[in-house]
Amino acid sequence: MLRKLLPLGLLLLAANASPQVLPASADPAVMTGFPPPPAKRVTRKTQVDAANLHWTLTHMRILLPSIAIRRGPQATEELPIGRSIDLPAFEDIDGTLVRPEEWLLRTHSDALLIMHDGKIIFEGYVADMDPAEPHTMQSMTKSFTGLLAGMLIDEGRIDPQKPISFYVPELAGSAWGKATVQQTLDMRAAVRYDEDIKNSNSDVRRYYGVAAGLFPPPEGYDGPLSIYELLERLPQDGAHGKGFIYKSVHPEAIAWVISRVTGQSPAKLISERIWQPLGMTADAYVTVDPAGIAMMGGGMSATARDLARFGEMLRQRGRHGPRQIVPARVTDRLFSASARTALAVPDGSWALPGYGYHDFWWLPPEGDIIEAHGGFGQHLHINRRARTVIVKFSSAPIGPEYDLAKRLDTLAFRKIDAAF
Repeated sequence: MLRKLLPLGLLLLAANASPQVLPASADPAVMTGFPPPPAKRVTRKTQVDAANLHWTLTHMRILLPSIAIRRGPQATEELPIGRSIDLPAFEDIDGTLVRPEEWLLRTHSDALLIMHDGKIIFEGYVADMDPAEPHTMQSMTKSFTGLLAGMLIDEGRIDPQKPISFYVPELAGSAWGKATVQQTLDMRAAVRYDEDIKNSNSDVRRYYGVAAGLFPPPEGYDGPLSIYELLERLPQDGAHGKGFIYKSVHPEAIAWVISRVTGQSPAKLISERIWQPLGMTADAYVTVDPAGIAMMGGGMSATARDLARFGEMLRQRGRHGPRQIVPARVTDRLFSASARTALAVPDGSWALPGYGYHDFWWLPPEGDIIEAHGGFGQHLHINRRARTVIVKFSSAPIGPEYDLAKRLDTLAFRKIDAAF
């Protein structure tokens, strides 16, 4: 179901104005009333139904247990506001002109924030979305996991050429027994695991749905009931390092390594190393599995403004004001052309042809760009050459609209960058 957007003009941010708080959608609301009527309640079983998806992605911590990624006691640092822009029209791959209103509607947009030269030049939210409420990032969480690993590699605390089992002996008999840290970070470790999210019987559904705790186990289920238990059971399938295949369990193996090396949860590390130093406006959070382990393959939620601040820091080679938050060597490695050439993604990937993949970040072919992507249409696009950061949250349901949204968002970001 497509939700209504206000006319595009009401989404534009004036040079000295706050973001517009849009009125409630005209579509039937869910989870309203005291109590909500049964037909309008969202449960763990119905959370990804098309009619419920928008509410789900902005209220994950109501549905699932989570732990906070604290912003700390420091004062909030507001993002500066620049001159507002009009969103451009652009061509789809078949040459069809896509106007901005159509793009936002067809991709089930929840929020869009664009920064240029460190200033917000566009910020908009659809009706009934609270800008202060964190929105799920889905697989963008993987990129945070990869960044933490990159920082620990830079510090010499993790050797990227060591096998995962060197740090986590429990995985010695699994697919990661001999797979190196770097092969796993680049999704080139060979594991028998099916990532077809559209197949209700796929391994990814067992990972997200049961091991990570998103859905109740089906009747008669006797499989793994936690993330670590799932990892221990997944076998190797082929030779490591031969080719890229996107599999959401790899970040969980890396997160286990990170926790073993540091003695801390990824949520605490992100808080101490990123969220607090950046002066974020709100706590982020990450869902946890039945064993209390953070889901670092897709469990994080954050506000658009805080994610934009994070992206701007990476654009600035890891700096935020006078502070070096992430070593420049780590960010430069992500943006480097050599990473794109060496780790090209097959054209059969959902990404447009020419993409690379490194340390759980997507690398567009143009260079000087890195991207984090998440299910249902979540994006962080960082372009050093155009000096832009784009955050987009969406609730595109799984199916044809889901694939369309990924393509249109990619093309729209390229068109926006071209204006600079």
